[in-house]
Amino acid sequence: MYVYLFRFDSVRTSPEEIRSALEEMHRQILLYGNTVVLSYNQITDSMAFLAGIYNEQSYGAVMNLIRNGRIKMSRYAGAGTPSEYMQNAIKKYLDDETADTFRFSGLPTGTRAADLEEKRRDLKLVYEALRCSDPWLLRRESKRADVAGDAEAARRYVMLEHYVQMILMLSTREDTYIPERAAGENRPLTYYLDLFLESCEAGGDGTAEAGVTGVTGGKACAELAGPGAERSSSAPVGVEPGVLDRSIRIIREISREHDMLLSRSLWYRWLRERWEAAPDEETRRAVEFTEALIDICYNFTVERSITSVLGHEIGENGVADLISAIWRELSSYWKGFNTIHIPFCNRNLYAERMEAHRMYDESWETFDELRKVDLVISDNVAHPEDVTECGLPESLDRETLRRQHRRWVGSIVLGIFRNIGVAFAYILLFIGIQEVLGMAQSLFEMSVEETAAPLVRHVDMVTAVLGIIIFGIVSSMLSILGGVKDILDSIKQIGFAVRDLGYIAAAGRRERRRER
Repeated sequence: MYVYLFRFDSVRTSPEEIRSALEEMHRQILLYGNTVVLSYNQITDSMAFLAGIYNEQSYGAVMNLIRNGRIKMSRYAGAGTPSEYMQNAIKKYLDDETADTFRFSGLPTGTRAADLEEKRRDLKLVYEALRCSDPWLLRRESKRADVAGDAEAARRYVMLEHYVQMILMLSTREDTYIPERAAGENRPLTYYLDLFLESCEAGGDGTAEAGVTGVTGGKACAELAGPGAERSSSAPVGVEPGVLDRSIRIIREISREHDMLLSRSLWYRWLRERWEAAPDEETRRAVEFTEALIDICYNFTVERSITSVLGHEIGENGVADLISAIWRELSSYWKGFNTIHIPFCNRNLYAERMEAHRMYDESWETFDELRKVDLVISDNVAHPEDVTECGLPESLDRETLRRQHRRWVGSIVLGIFRNIGVAFAYILLFIGIQEVLGMAQSLFEMSVEETAAPLVRHVDMVTAVLGIIIFGIVSSMLSILGGVKDILDSIKQIGFAVRDLGYIAAAGRRERRRER
């Protein structure tokens, strides 16, 4: 089944968030057999996803996951291919870098003012490599830097080459795309923002206007509320009293003052202005909370635009379940704002931490674990029932994931039995051929005269060789004409499947420890 991961949002840029996103991708593919669907923004600018592309250990594994259909991307209306999308973004930035343009935070280029000339030069090379479909332009630059003794530049150009290779692969393979949802079925960022505001202003019990009939939203608010907080002004754990109320006022004020409320980048600009003009720390915290809320609503919008995805919106209680999901995702994300997230509205902190975290630790075992995911998927991708072409979307809940895990493991076990059956059939075929030749040999020995008795001594050897030749010819014909694996491939696949089940079992144990 298809899943969209909020953790791959391009604004989640700290090392802890990068590692968490890679571990979640590892979990979804290896443990549940799901297909991870990325948006254009995530493909081109998510530091978490691109970390897997830049790292030498995991680069081949991630590229194979794309080839084997376990990482796909959702089409974006009017965007063309990822290569066109990036070329247009680079050209716009090079023409006017002060405009509201793509910032390329996911690329391994500097963020300080002193690095801007180097960044422009690197972007020009990326643009030419994409335009000419020639990633070796960047490999040549890497070799030149290596000869000059600049190891950092050499590594940077290798990372950029990996980036271009990935963009070109996605641009030239039609099977990497998920069709976009019909325009009338999409929901804007403001839809989810309004649901959240209405659930808060209604005391968490929902509103008739929003179609909420249960108390699920109230339950979520109550779970997030601090001790003694009123339900109408409940706030997530770790937020000072009044921050949620101030955040709601900020959203209402921005909504009255500005148009174009569907653009997250514009919300970011307005929130940074509010943060810099804030009179006290509590107001700044309210701005940061508003930024977290905008991020969550944006991700719900993207998830909604993807067809056949395991999403948050499919539940028995309709909009009430959706409100609960918004609160749940916001609660988890806000904890990160308090500890590991880099808030964009805080200009100085953002610039400082982005520069400090630009080069993350490449020795994480997470990168090596992705190679195991690649091995498991490469072993099982040939099974048509394993390819995740799902029909109706299902809810992204614990029970659905358990059900998907059972299906995924069951398909691998079924593959083991299928290969055992094939191997057993080949054994029966070999025995049958030997029996037929043995009967022919007996008839031959009975018919020869005593004068030809010396020939009989060689018949056993001839029969054995002939049996092997006939078995080889028949098995090859079955393989070529019938698409049946030969016996050696079947035995090899049994061994691979047992290894894969071991990897999945180990991932399951880690997941249970994490849940505790």
